[in-house]
Amino acid sequence: MQKADELNAIFWSAYTIDKPFSIFRRIRFNGNQWNFWDWGGTFLNIGGNLSLFTQFKNLWTLNIGGNYNAESTDNTKLRGGPAMYIPANTNFFMNVGSNSSRKLSADFFGNINQGAENSSRSINAGVELTAKPGQSFYISISPSISDRYNELQYVTRKTYGDEDRYILATINQQILRMSLRLNYNITPDLTIQYWGQPFLAAMDYSEYKMVTDPKADAFTDRFHTYTEDEISYNQDENRYYIDENTDGTSDYSFGNPDGNFDEFLSNLVVRWEYRPGSIIYVVWSQNRGYFDNTGEFSMSQNMSNLFSTNKPYDTFLVKFTYRFGLR
Repeated sequence: MQKADELNAIFWSAYTIDKPFSIFRRIRFNGNQWNFWDWGGTFLNIGGNLSLFTQFKNLWTLNIGGNYNAESTDNTKLRGGPAMYIPANTNFFMNVGSNSSRKLSADFFGNINQGAENSSRSINAGVELTAKPGQSFYISISPSISDRYNELQYVTRKTYGDEDRYILATINQQILRMSLRLNYNITPDLTIQYWGQPFLAAMDYSEYKMVTDPKADAFTDRFHTYTEDEISYNQDENRYYIDENTDGTSDYSFGNPDGNFDEFLSNLVVRWEYRPGSIIYVVWSQNRGYFDNTGEFSMSQNMSNLFSTNKPYDTFLVKFTYRFGLR
């Protein structure tokens, strides 16, 4: 559960045409509308969605639509602090899929999100390619990439005098991931399965700001962006120092949140059902991880760091089950 203290009222509707006509096999129109409250009665958000899904006579599919969320009240943005108004946002998405019964098939997805007041934006895209050269072999590869910008990324909470300071920043984030999945049925009782995923992420923070009035009507009145006289960076310590009253003495500080996080996860499973209901599993799992404070995305450099800097963490596991028959 990612979020608690929420009461949702959702209206969902659809109109479906199942009778084939023209180039269409079937079409479904969707309309949704939602309202969110917390259990204290505070109204949090109102939004809606319109979408269309269709399957063509050649068994290709298309799904397009858009979401809209009005300005909302976010109880969790400041991680235990006061609720904050978040600008409205609009999202458009599209999914296109080829005939999945073919030996080769592909699915493409993409979405674009834009926040009001230019407060946020994101672009996500990916594709899943699937090959089934025979009844006993299956392989799929699904790379995806996302680029995200947000002016209200939470950083930390600090104390100045007897007051709390909630620190936000603008984040530029790039994520690249790719999943590879293999299934091979050597016999009906003996199978090999593999899954692996490299994950590369870079987070670059800038324009640090403190929350001043989280529920101000104007977006820019909800925070104060630190000036050059108020913020300084110590490269040796990798920390930012804040001199809020500009008297030449630091009032509080926080670590530089910039970072590159790279990870590779994989699992190889051999499954043998040596008698009905009795199975032996042999598993090899590998985990590679790398982190640095650069915050600069470079696929070649990140991959090199991931596979050459740190040693992997390997796990080998054998699981044995035996089915007892009772008469």
